[in-house]
Amino acid sequence: MAFRITNVGSVRHAEELDLTVGKTEEAGTFPVNAPHGPIAVTAAAALFGANASGTSTILGALTNMREAILTSYTRQPAPASPAHRPFALRPDDAVTTSTYEIELVRDGERWTYGFAVSARAIEREWLHSVTASNDLRTWIDRDAARTDRGGCAYRWHGFTPDTGRLERLGSDRTLALSLGGLLQVGPFQTVYDFFRTGLLLISPPPRCAAAGTGPGPACGVGRTPPPDRPIARGR
Repeated sequence: MAFRITNVGSVRHAEELDLTVGKTEEAGTFPVNAPHGPIAVTAAAALFGANASGTSTILGALTNMREAILTSYTRQPAPASPAHRPFALRPDDAVTTSTYEIELVRDGERWTYGFAVSARAIEREWLHSVTASNDLRTWIDRDAARTDRGGCAYRWHGFTPDTGRLERLGSDRTLALSLGGLLQVGPFQTVYDFFRTGLLLISPPPRCAAAGTGPGPACGVGRTPPPDRPIARGR
């Protein structure tokens, strides 16, 4: 339903892509059953902006986030996460974290997941859900600053299963969601599977032509996703 980034590419300050609208009966929307009642979500959205205004960055950041979630555990030897892409126009921001956060509703529960990553490690990570009975649950509460003070980066709140394996098998460059999804940890699986199979990212070929009018692949030719899967299109 919403996606937020800070200090990514040409986006320096917090930016949000919010797909919710005011009324569930508004044309071009569909209702999503959430803990506090139905939420109206737009069926389609478009981003407009001048060159270097950040529109492509927002779509590219979805790709960054998806790649980090699906590969951070398998990319442990890598020196840094590909999701750390600080604001390109100020060198001072290179030492600042890139932050990603997403909100979604799955099976009647509202989920918020995000992380902040630097060139050296995952600095913060969080996963919360609001259940159908309006109970707030915290599944991931991670802050690398706790390790710097001699403690554990994770603070578990009694709900999360398999915490021992998550700490033992993870590293400072591994997202807990990435590892938990691979280990099929129940609450992690919901958000992990959204990025693995529920979010479809489509980028058009660099050169295309209307069908039958010239060289190169025809515009719009390709696999059509099922209508219930979110689509992000970028140029």
